Amino acid sequence: MAPDMKSGVNILRALELPDGRVYDPNRNEYMPKAENYSRYKPSECLRFTRMQAAKLIVDEGHWGPWTESERPGGEDEAAFNGQD
Repeated sequence: MAPDMKSGVNILRALELPDGRVYDPNRNEYMPKAENYSRYKPSECLRFTRMQAAKLIVDEGHWGPWTESERPGGEDEAAFNGQD
């Protein structure tokens, strides 16, 4: 979670898009990554590739946010990372 420096509220997720923008579903706004980082000062907790996110959506049955415990470990890590 990243603290929202304006409201003090923790933001559960934002999506970094391939075009360099960030989409914040909590505010329903798009902005350049640099502006988002400057304005809200987010800290990254967990990062997922598009393939990992797609797998989590299917396996967990929700769009996130996902916790570290939902991420596979051990033998399942290679499959989670698309290396199977």
